[in-house]
Amino acid sequence: SLDFTIAKDERLAVAFFQRSAVMMQMN
Repeated sequence: SLDFTIAKDERLAVAFFQRSAVMMQMN
């Protein structure tokens, strides 16, 4: 259960980082 939560948080962090990187490229 805990491992699943950590994995989900990691995916969210990666998605957030990728989205922020795209926003930085657009500016």
